[in-house]
Amino acid sequence: MLSIQEALDYEVSRSYFLNIEAVDGGTPPLSNQATVNITVTDSNDNAPIFNQPVYSTQIGEDAAIGTKIIQVSLYFMI
Repeated sequence: MLSIQEALDYEVSRSYFLNIEAVDGGTPPLSNQATVNITVTDSNDNAPIFNQPVYSTQIGEDAAIGTKIIQVSLYFMI
């Protein structure tokens, strides 16, 4: 699960790059790393409203590099 600790503001930073690592529970434990790119768009200064409070997805261990994992749609109240 990825979450943010404070609001994202287009005027402060237009993109964020997060380095993440996944580790399984095997013996020996296997791991892999990836980079998550979050791009902030400048629609307006109103808070976004998500369609649901939590989003989750699964990805197979054999997924190809560059595979889209999840796309979240949101809208803004004007």
